[in-house]
Amino acid sequence: TYHFLNCLKQYSGDEEFMKHNTPRQSKNCLRNFDLSEHRQILSDLAINIYHQFISVMEDALFPMISMDLESILQGISSMKPTGFRKRSNSVYEDGGDHGGSEPFSVTDILQKLDAFHTSMVQHGMEPQLQGQVIRQLFFLIGATSVNSILLRKDLCSCRKGMQIRCNISYLEEWLREKDLQSSCAMETLGPLSQVAWLLQVSKTTDEDAAEIKQRCSELSPVQIVKILNSYTPIDDFEKRVTPSFVRKVQV
Repeated sequence: TYHFLNCLKQYSGDEEFMKHNTPRQSKNCLRNFDLSEHRQILSDLAINIYHQFISVMEDALFPMISMDLESILQGISSMKPTGFRKRSNSVYEDGGDHGGSEPFSVTDILQKLDAFHTSMVQHGMEPQLQGQVIRQLFFLIGATSVNSILLRKDLCSCRKGMQIRCNISYLEEWLREKDLQSSCAMETLGPLSQVAWLLQVSKTTDEDAAEIKQRCSELSPVQIVKILNSYTPIDDFEKRVTPSFVRKVQV
């Protein structure tokens, strides 16, 4: 539908759509037919198909992200999907087995993204539209993850921050593998990246407070304070964030 719509525009005889035509293409343009009405119908149809496609993909991904975020956080650090570069994961593992008992894992998410991308390629979707779709899906992953972390104290620790950072690197590598870096999909994970950094950074001195305010530009002050107040140490070397430090960040 989209390719047909582009052809109708290109050969409609409308100068606006003929700017990049070759002389031969311009010679073959229609001269006695007005296709504007048909173009509008096809344009509406293409938009409707796009929104339905996005809706189907989001409905498939959302339960995987929101049903059990903790297993996703832990699972991706202990799994190495086929085709990804091997890396040491000893600092990320949480000691549990999340491979078979959980309803969803990060491998499922990556496989679902693979299936969506393959479908788009097989149907001849233009690379620019493919990138737009992937960007929307990454936004869903990032936004849902950030919202879940804000609601769960057990996910607000230094170790979880390290796991989140590892997860993001897997998603980034998936984009490189599919040659989708130009989609700017990683930009939609900016807030999630800043959450991961905030969970790992020192939270003690005035300099720490100033750096947090500077670095967490994609998080609102309310979100930053919420994460600091929810920060839950799980190791002896970690300490709770003091109320006085939270006030420094709020100033």
